[in-house]
Amino acid sequence: MRLTLIVVIAVLVQALGNVLLGKGIKQVTSNLNIAVTLDYIFLEKCLAVITLTLSNPSFIFGLVLLIAFFILNLVLLSKADLSYVMPVTSFSYVLIAVLAFFILEERLSAAQWIGITLISFGVLIVGRNELLRMQAKTLNSERREE
Repeated sequence: MRLTLIVVIAVLVQALGNVLLGKGIKQVTSNLNIAVTLDYIFLEKCLAVITLTLSNPSFIFGLVLLIAFFILNLVLLSKADLSYVMPVTSFSYVLIAVLAFFILEERLSAAQWIGITLISFGVLIVGRNELLRMQAKTLNSERREE
């Protein structure tokens, strides 16, 4: 149960972190027009973009959330198999697409919605399989104790 809670928190943190990161960088770059020429003015504009980016609250909060996700992911990998953690945390891709649709007002194609549905089913299958495996492991350990 505790592992499931960590997975849910990790997925939510990763999804929100990515959306906020995207929102922040779009806010910074929406009004900028940087020509790709290596000269002093270009480097000055790059420094301005970096400064604006690092002072954007959405970008900073998104970055902090992604760092938190990295730590949660390490915790998950220390407690569960990689073959479980990676597929289950990929549900964040579904949340990212849905949040991008609602928060960033991005359009999603039919192919993207189909992909989101397939990812969701895959996560359900992997998650259910792990749950059954953990229940069987618990039953076996209880039988040994008797």
